[in-house]
Amino acid sequence: ALRSKQWYQRRVRGPESECVPQGAAWIQETVSGFEPHSNSVTTADGNKFTYDYLVVALGLDLKFDLVKGLPETLGSNGVCSNYGAGNADYTWKTLSGLTGGKLLFTFPNTPIKCAGAPQKIMYLAEAHLRKEGIRSDCSLTYHTALPTIFGVPKYAATLNRLAYIKDCGVVTRSNLVEVDGPAKQAVFEDLDTGKRTTENIDML
Repeated sequence: ALRSKQWYQRRVRGPESECVPQGAAWIQETVSGFEPHSNSVTTADGNKFTYDYLVVALGLDLKFDLVKGLPETLGSNGVCSNYGAGNADYTWKTLSGLTGGKLLFTFPNTPIKCAGAPQKIMYLAEAHLRKEGIRSDCSLTYHTALPTIFGVPKYAATLNRLAYIKDCGVVTRSNLVEVDGPAKQAVFEDLDTGKRTTENIDML
């Protein structure tokens, strides 16, 4: 909930060294290879480290460039992302400046750090718009590349009800492929038919 008036950067951002537990050694090197038969890991610096148990957590790289036009307009023209502290600031700035309009929220056709994040910001936005008394002047729609609102059926049923109650539209198998910030337009591809549709946006 960064910058949704619940959490601010100074409370969620800090040195990574503070996250390393006592008794653990933080080796700041890039892994270049695994040797499971000898229970060892080799780094790009040529060092070798042995282990009893190995947990591989590679993380994800943000690939904004997979959406045509997104890198050029991200952080302007109402085009937002909650990945990255600076990006989250712009999300709040855009949301708090709205007086009405069309808000679109997207779940991409790629791996994602948190499958619930795109919906979380939609519901936070909905609550803010309602509090400001402008909910009836706004439309909110969730575009997801998945065939359902959420990948786990148990939670999907509840989230479908929540979206209905909150009057948030849900479009499945819909993937964001292009953004034209100055024109305030977003292009979505139907992953089943390949058909592309252009949507006007006030916030993306």
